[in-house]
Amino acid sequence: TPADAPTPEALTPEALDAAVARFNAAVDAWDLDAAAAEVAAMPAGSVRDVKAGVLALFRAEYPAAEALLSGALTAGQLPAASAISHEAQHYLGLARGEQRALGPATRQRSPDGHVEVVFADARDALLAPYLFAAMADARAALGDEIGVLPQHPVRFEILDDPAKLALVSPLTLDNVYTTGTVGITKYRRIIMISPRVLLQGYGWLDTAVHEYVHYLVTLRTRNHAPVWLQEGLAK
Repeated sequence: TPADAPTPEALTPEALDAAVARFNAAVDAWDLDAAAAEVAAMPAGSVRDVKAGVLALFRAEYPAAEALLSGALTAGQLPAASAISHEAQHYLGLARGEQRALGPATRQRSPDGHVEVVFADARDALLAPYLFAAMADARAALGDEIGVLPQHPVRFEILDDPAKLALVSPLTLDNVYTTGTVGITKYRRIIMISPRVLLQGYGWLDTAVHEYVHYLVTLRTRNHAPVWLQEGLAK
């Protein structure tokens, strides 16, 4: 660090606003290393705690995210109607929802290290070998097509109740039941419903690859692809 670089405690309000803007852009692009660097440059306080909590959620560190965000909200330093207060409340709800949805989850890592899958119900762990095989093929084929080979493990979360999608995403229960949604890609993870809990199951490996395309396009475009392009490519 250059000797004349400002320390986090010395940041002006304008400089802090700029750091927050860079953090937001990095998180939107799923560039978590860049986001972490921005958090490290922020002065201690509620704003930094909110951004650190958001980063923890994207890293799937849900208890840490809950602690940071609830602490920031209870510290009384965030204006009640401010955008950052609403942000903290939103992500706090997700951090708590993830813990409720997953419970004492079962976790597996693919032999090649490219995929991590978390099962809310241990009975669904039998799906893991099939998911790992499909994702190995998808990584090889789509890496060339889209031009992205993720250097971090791609996280899948397999839920055991469709209603739990409303706990871990912006979807409402009405959205889930009226649209028949079985998978989403959000917050740098792929979240799906176990085919075991649906009356007739569904083509879950097709859905996994469909969502993986969304994942790659988000990385490739730094989350700037319009919905029509995302859906068209994934379809």
